[in-house]
Parts: sequence; structure tokens; C-alpha cells
Amino acid sequence: MAISKLFFAYFHKNEKPFKMLCLPLLPLKNVINQMSFESVWRLSKTSRKMYEKIKNVKKSIYKIVIDNRFEYNIIYPRFKTRILRFEKKSDFVSVYNEMGTNKEITASVYLKFSVDFWIELFYKLDKRGPGKLRSSVYKLNHLKKRLKYLNRFDELFSIKHVDLVIDKYKLFGDSISHPLFQKCDYMEIVGNTSYISNNEMNFVLNNFKLKNGLLTNCLIAEDFDVTAMQQIPRLVIFNAQHITVEDLIKMDCETIKLCYHQFKPRHINQLLHHWLSGEMPKLRRFRLNFYCDTTWIGVVLSGIEHSKWDGQRRAKFFRDGIESIDCGNGFDIERNDGLLATFSSLEDSIDFVVWGNISAL
Repeated sequence: MAISKLFFAYFHKNEKPFKMLCLPLLPLKNVINQMSFESVWRLSKTSRKMYEKIKNVKKSIYKIVIDNRFEYNIIYPRFKTRILRFEKKSDFVSVYNEMGTNKEITASVYLKFSVDFWIELFYKLDKRGPGKLRSSVYKLNHLKKRLKYLNRFDELFSIKHVDLVIDKYKLFGDSISHPLFQKCDYMEIVGNTSYISNNEMNFVLNNFKLKNGLLTNCLIAEDFDVTAMQQIPRLVIFNAQHITVEDLIKMDCETIKLCYHQFKPRHINQLLHHWLSGEMPKLRRFRLNFYCDTTWIGVVLSGIEHSKWDGQRRAKFFRDGIESIDCGNGFDIERNDGLLATFSSLEDSIDFVVWGNISAL
């Protein structure tokens, strides 16, 4: 490792990247992995041979977000693709936390949107973001340039996570034929004026391994088969008006978030009783946004033994990915098998989180 550091210092100081062509693969890999993304990107452009060398190294990147949708800008209305790069997990978390600590955004609003929504807002509020992160956004207005960048990312780097934000109508054509799109493990399907059909959803599930989740703000028809999505670990549906409690209890998701729904407190009570009976073993979080009320608590917890937060029993904050949910004012519910959960109400939203077995907390 010390030798590789000397190589790196020498080449960086003397700016002679062609010398690196003489390095065997292992020393070259050590040098490349210590270089910044920007340095590797520039180095790949010095020669075709250097490009091929870097292809064999495959420097690791935590995540890229491919935002491939129509974005309407009042000043410059146009379609554009953006690639947002996060070299380390800490880069990704810092963007999210930056928005979470924004004093202009209340907690209830903060929890109602997706992670990628906050990333987008962060970059729109340019002055609030660190410059090094702003330099990680690639705006690609032309198809040829987009393809070039996608190829470069795919060939030169080992990308741990690929998030795809895409218009529904672009899902079924050449726009997603690139290999990098096929590596997508989290997807946001947007288009709040268009319906997504059962066939279209089956296409998505058959062509993408969404191990990190799915969000859609498309309209859902009354005959839509929600249970087709029951194996998706993290499911967020904005237009959930036609989803019933009968649909929910069939779900095998870890996280379910629904907005614009038709649930009443009695339905949530039914769901909690279903969970208490030992069902929905994978569930870690259920959230309803909008059309909720703090007065629901009495009906929701009817017939369910519950208690207020005890700091000796569990933590105050529940971690869901990079989200932190304040459960200090929630009501704890313990299942017969020892699983501890908390029901919380915040303005017009409710949260039900499962901590795990109480003996392990």
C-alpha cells in the first residue's frame, strides 16, 4: 500500500499519466482507488490505452441517480437527463441531511417525499449546497452526449447502486435499453396525470430487480392489482385512493408509504390487529400521508394494549435508511412474540414502526 501511495504522489505531482500505462494491474488498481473521481475521469481521456486500463480496475462508486424525465423550467422549458453522482455513502447522506435541517421545511413536510425529491431540491437551492457536490451533477441535453456519459460510467466504474427517476411513457422503449439502466435497484416512475396499468407494472417487475424499492406518483386504476408489488421491499405510492386494507394485509413489504388514500382509523386498527396476530413478518414501517388526524388515535388503538415511550425500553428515534423518525410521543405496542412497535401521529400523517424483538433492544 505504501508503494502505491508513492506512485500516486509521484504521478499526481508530475502530471504524467502516460507513465501509469507501465504499471501492472494490482499497483495500478491501488493508485486508481486512491484518486478522486474527477482525476480518474480526466485520466481516462488521456488515451485509449489508459481508458482500457481503467476499465479493468473499475473504481467503486456508491450511487448514481439517473434522472431521465421531462422537467419543465419556466425560463428554459426543455427535456434533459441528469446524472447525479455520489462517490461515497456519506456524500449521499449529507445531501439528505442538509435538506432535513433546513429551517424553512417542517418535519411533517420533510417526511412526505422521496429521498430523490430532496436531492433534486438541494441542487435547485444551489447556494445551500457544498460546491463539491454541485460538481457531481451532469446535465445532458442531447441524446449522443447522454449515451457517451452512460457508457463511460458503466465501463469505468463499479457502481453499487443505480437509482432511476423516469417518466412512465419512457419505460417501454429504447430509452432504457442501456446496460446501466438494467442495473437499477430503485425506481421512481413519475407522471401524475397518467395511469399505470397491470401490464406495465408487470413489465417493470420482470425487467428490474428493485431490491431497494419503488416509488410511483402515477394514477392507479380501480382494477389495479396492488398485490403484484407485494415483494418490493420499500413501496411508496402517491395516488393510493384505490388501495384497500385487504390489499395491505397481503403485502410482504418492509416499508409501505401511501399518500392520497381513503383509509379511516378503523382500517388502521384492523391492520394493527392483523400485525398483532403474527402476520406481515417483514413489516418495519407503514406510513400514511395526508387525510389523517391526531384525533384518530383513540379508534386506531381500540382494543390494543399500548403504553407511552419509556427511554429504558427503546430509543427515541427510529432509523429507516437515512431517515430519522421521532417516536418520542408515540404509543408502544408489544406483540406476543416479543416484537415491539410504535404508533405515532404527526399533523396529517401517521407512522407505524417495528423496532424488533424487545429482548434485543
